[in-house]
Amino acid sequence: MPNIVVETRSIVVLKSLVINAGFISWMPAPMYEVERNAGLIDALPIEGAHAERTLTAFRRREGLLPGPAAKLIEELRRIAEAPGTRG
Repeated sequence: MPNIVVETRSIVVLKSLVINAGFISWMPAPMYEVERNAGLIDALPIEGAHAERTLTAFRRREGLLPGPAAKLIEELRRIAEAPGTRG
């Protein structure tokens, strides 16, 4: 196995390292389809390197932000829109 030298959860960073720095990475095929079609990335033919993954998405019942975060955003907007505020 190769040594792991970079760990990231950012798909943009992974793609950049593979395309621009010659790194080897793993990611699901749909995540690099555009780059593969452009000839920037391709899959290595490694026998047995197929894995199934389940994607789970969660949604909040009361909007995208928790209540306190939404109140903070509202307060910041109120302050920014107040007369005499630069912005």
